Amino acid sequence: MDTSTCLDDSEEDTLKVALTHSKKSILHRRAQIICRCLALVILVVIAVLQPLILLVLFVLVPVFCLLVRYMYSRLAYPFVVSADANLDPKDQKHKWRHPVNLVFWLIIVLSFGGALGARPLGHNSDKVSIFLLARALKFKLVTHSLTHQVNVFLLMFYNSFGALIFPVTSCWFIDTCEVAYFYYYFKQIVPYPALGGIAWQRRKGYLTLALTLFKLVNSYVVAYSDPRLITVNIPIVDLDPCLRGFKIGMVSDLHLGPLSSSYDTQLSLDLLGVSEGNVDALMLVGDIGDQPITDSLVEKFAPYKDVAEGGMTNKVFWTSGNHENIVGVQPYRDLMAESGIVSLENNYTHVTSEGCGSNVGVDFIGVADYTGYTRMTGGGEGDVNQIIKPDIEYAASRIPAQNVENGNPLILLSHQPREWEKADAVGVNLMVSGHTHGGQAFPMHAFIINQEGNAGLFQPDKAKDRYFYVGEGMVGWGPRVRFLSWPEVTIFVLVDAENEEPDTGIRAAQATMYVAIVFFPASLVACCCIAFMTRRIRGREKKRKVEMMQKETEMHVQVKTTAGGEHEL
Repeated sequence: MDTSTCLDDSEEDTLKVALTHSKKSILHRRAQIICRCLALVILVVIAVLQPLILLVLFVLVPVFCLLVRYMYSRLAYPFVVSADANLDPKDQKHKWRHPVNLVFWLIIVLSFGGALGARPLGHNSDKVSIFLLARALKFKLVTHSLTHQVNVFLLMFYNSFGALIFPVTSCWFIDTCEVAYFYYYFKQIVPYPALGGIAWQRRKGYLTLALTLFKLVNSYVVAYSDPRLITVNIPIVDLDPCLRGFKIGMVSDLHLGPLSSSYDTQLSLDLLGVSEGNVDALMLVGDIGDQPITDSLVEKFAPYKDVAEGGMTNKVFWTSGNHENIVGVQPYRDLMAESGIVSLENNYTHVTSEGCGSNVGVDFIGVADYTGYTRMTGGGEGDVNQIIKPDIEYAASRIPAQNVENGNPLILLSHQPREWEKADAVGVNLMVSGHTHGGQAFPMHAFIINQEGNAGLFQPDKAKDRYFYVGEGMVGWGPRVRFLSWPEVTIFVLVDAENEEPDTGIRAAQATMYVAIVFFPASLVACCCIAFMTRRIRGREKKRKVEMMQKETEMHVQVKTTAGGEHEL
């Protein structure tokens, strides 16, 4: 037997290990195929039963994962690895017990927990009492109680979930500045030091953290400040003398829910001076509530009920918003009727002023929110999503002919700033809306460009006394975060057109919208450039390392062969 064909012990062991590994690989591949088939079957079933879940699984979850990974790479990873390390995560062992790592992932987990708990905890949060430093008044922080209506867990971590937009956009901004800087000075998109040096990345991390901290402080100070009281003069041609100085208060987007309370409701009335008789009528222009009707919400809403049943009987009006439709609008209609508040969903009402005749005054019409017709299904008596198709023409047709002949000012309540042309056609002097929140938190301003108005007073035709106004909202939706938009309540004062010009100047929120439209694509392009160039340069570096290792191996073999030949000689 030729001994050269026999295997020694080490070679036999190596062969056994290779065969075992091959068998495991085959079993692993089969298990993968079975799991993929099962996953496909589950997805088909989900697509049939609940298609919306597919959107969550394949769009929202991957987007959130990418954003979290992006934040980690900028804000945590450079501080976790050693200063002389390479930036490639594959070349580094993550120090999971590092304090920066623990803090980062703790914030992420609790923030998402706050978002998931907003509905089950927030809609019945009538047993938790907290105190917080919340209001900023004349640069002084004042402590006030939210009177057993806001859950402390949601206050901290639902807000922190909304605030995640600030580190993401800060990373975008710093990366965009980096690309612009190095392209301008060095004519290259991404510098090598920025990719290979931890020190450089740490400097970027410090800048990003500083910018994020500034946004967070500004956001919470603005969001929990007393809203701005904005007075807007509305010039009306040939306004009846008895209506000059007629004042109308407006509150929109109060979003009574997980993070708002009766304190906010009462604050809106105090700012408008309702109890002092400072306004002749009060308009609640949609999204007043953001949760189903519960004892908690009724308690939060109580100050409006007290006003409507007190000195402003039949002078408080409401029209629905998209969030009332989402959580069930019919119970809100019932609540308004029980509270003595006039519902103006495709309806009309009239308010007279002291010294005017019975038909001389201000006419109010309103429309149901558009989501009630375009989004909801069902309808009929008792249905919480009872459909009312918004119809401006029908609402205007209910105005008595005598009122039209008198030339009464006509005001339209429409939660969403839409269909101004129809409002203009029926003779509306002022359309009031909310919905946009003025963008709420930069760069979300870019998403309100599809609205006919975004913030402030607009006069589409300078030759007519026709205006529409979009408020930035009393609170805002979801987490109470604000950046480059400001909470507000508004008082409209009717004045004669001969003595007053309308203030249709551009607002900061409106200007920010145009900045956001540029910022979004520019920052995304910058981030894509960095990611693409990073991948290319890392691939190039890896190829260079492989080539160097091959050369070293060849040199080692050559040296060994030469040494062996000399030994034989």
